[in-house]
This record gives sequence, structure tokens and C-alpha cells, in this order.
Amino acid sequence: MSLKAMTIVFESVLPHAPKHILVAIADFADDSGYCFPSLRTLRYKTSFKKTTLVYHLRAIENIKLIQKVKRQANNGRNTSSAYIINLKNIEEKYTFRYKNLTQKEEKELELKIKEIEDLYQKKYQDVRNYKAEKSNRKNKKSQSEQYKKSKKRDVSSQREQAKKIVCVNNLNHQSNIDEEELNKNFENFYEYLNSIGVVATKSIHMHKNTIKVKLLEGDKFTIQNYKNFKTKSTAHNTA
Repeated sequence: MSLKAMTIVFESVLPHAPKHILVAIADFADDSGYCFPSLRTLRYKTSFKKTTLVYHLRAIENIKLIQKVKRQANNGRNTSSAYIINLKNIEEKYTFRYKNLTQKEEKELELKIKEIEDLYQKKYQDVRNYKAEKSNRKNKKSQSEQYKKSKKRDVSSQREQAKKIVCVNNLNHQSNIDEEELNKNFENFYEYLNSIGVVATKSIHMHKNTIKVKLLEGDKFTIQNYKNFKTKSTAHNTA
């Protein structure tokens, strides 16, 4: 602990919150104001919640009361940040003589203290607002990305569905099969298939459905068999 740092901070007219935090930091500092207490330690000494403490530290840094320095351990990983208390700045801008003042000087000091409090409150609120705006931008970006992905999936699904419809229409067009005629002749056609060795290996019902689907989708082999069947049936009827 540096008595010099503690004295300078104590004698300042800073608002309660930043003064309280600077006293906690100064408790670990050397005479130059350098120290590296962890965030957990500062939370314990100040009794602030983590988020509130971080907001105050950023505000204190923004008005040049401390300088925050990133530190790394020997293994290259980040460790607790180092702080340098700007003791000169605190002495010059935030420390005033307050004994044996005239009434006018007391009034001027009150105005200066109020000005400092307003400045700090503004900096603190700026930090909170920035964090909130950053969080909102992140949420909006996330929602926008999710919407784009959802839209992309919908478009892809629609395209895929359209392709399937076109594909089926093309196959039906290529097969040129009259469904009504097929339904009338199907049993005879199925017997013909059995006669040439196309037989069901398991369920006859499923086999029949598969053949119908292949015909309507334009399967070349099945259509050729159907054409052969029709040719044979026509020749038989003619005879």
C-alpha cells in the first residue's frame, strides 16, 4: 500500500463511487500508482456487483484517472489487468483547498464539485448506454442473420419443391401413360411382367405400387415392358 497514493485519492473531491474504487486500487499501489489487483479482489473490497464495477472502471479510465494495462502470464495467457492511478491528474484537477475559504470561495468550490459530479455521471451513463447499444446491435444482427437464414431455407425449399414438380411433370410427360387405361390393364400387365421374370420378392401389393410409380415417373425399362405388353395384347386381339 502506498500512503502517498491513498492520501492523494482521499483528499480529492471525486464523487463517492469513483473515489471508493480508487481507494481500493490505491491499497495495492506503489508510490507511482501502479498495481494489479484482480477484478474479483476489487469486487470484494468495494462490494460492487461485477457489471457495475466494470462500468465505473471504464468511466474512471475515460476521465483519465487511471490507465488500464493488459498483462500476460509467462505461458502467454491473459492475467489480471494492471492499473496506473494518474495521481498527478487527481492532484491538479480534483483536489482543492477547502479550509479557511471565504464565502465566495466556498460557493465556487461547491460549483466545481457539482461540475465534477455531473461530468462523472455523464461518463458513467455514456458507458452504460454504449454497452446497451452494443448489445442491441448484436441482438439485431443476430435476428437479421436468423431471418436471412430462415428466408434462405424457405427459398431453397420452394426451389426444391418447384424442381420436384417440374421433374415429375417432365417424367409424366415423357412417360405419356394414360392412367385410366393403365388402371384397366394393370392386372394383365402385371401377369405379363411375371411371365417374363419380373416378380415380387416380398409384398406383391408393394411391388404393384412400385411398378405403377415407375410407369408414371417415366422409368425407361418399365415403360418399354408396358409397350411390349400393349403390342402383344394388340396382336393377340387382332388375331
